Amino acid sequence: MSNNLSDVSDYIDKLNSNNPLYIFYNEIIDFQKDHIIPAVRFDTAIFLMNMVLLIKPKKILEIGFGSGVSALFMSAGIRTNEFCKIVSLERDKNRYLRGNKILEKYDNRNIELINADAFKYLSNENNKRQCDLIFLDAVKGDYIDYLPILKNYICKNGVLITDNILFNGKVTENKTPEKYKNGVELLKQYNEALSKDADFNTSFFYIGDGISLSIKK
Repeated sequence: MSNNLSDVSDYIDKLNSNNPLYIFYNEIIDFQKDHIIPAVRFDTAIFLMNMVLLIKPKKILEIGFGSGVSALFMSAGIRTNEFCKIVSLERDKNRYLRGNKILEKYDNRNIELINADAFKYLSNENNKRQCDLIFLDAVKGDYIDYLPILKNYICKNGVLITDNILFNGKVTENKTPEKYKNGVELLKQYNEALSKDADFNTSFFYIGDGISLSIKK
């Protein structure tokens, strides 16, 4: 039996590709191919959808709409919970415009896409709301600055899910390329702070590019 992690990963990916939603995932990725936008990996997208199915949140906040994969998969998890609303923040204007087109394509009305810098949006008193679920998928070097802010946005027993906590494995490398050093160090600080934060029960998972799941006490 092989103990090679890449073999295990390939095996899991093959199983996940049997999921009928794999076609939906690739449709989103392929939408307007001239836009090269990073997207959550398929196993992460399925994880998000299943978490929404389990939690049955009423209010979801996403920081970083990006390609739209994560928001659309979370929306797929809403199903009959028609009162649930996803607010997704995207500061990049081109991604925001593309996002509106893809939401129109799938006639999705559960997602409110807003073109805004998340820090400015979250500092506005008019936008303060208690969320049942927050998905953080922004600039990794900013994660540590988001933590104290988002904590106030999550209701009791609410969930914070963070993507890319492994930074494509760079957080465990002995020698980090110079251009990534600052971002990697800040991400390590975030992971460490989250693991020790007494206000959360946090678990870390090797799903996609690594995710953390934090439940507010």
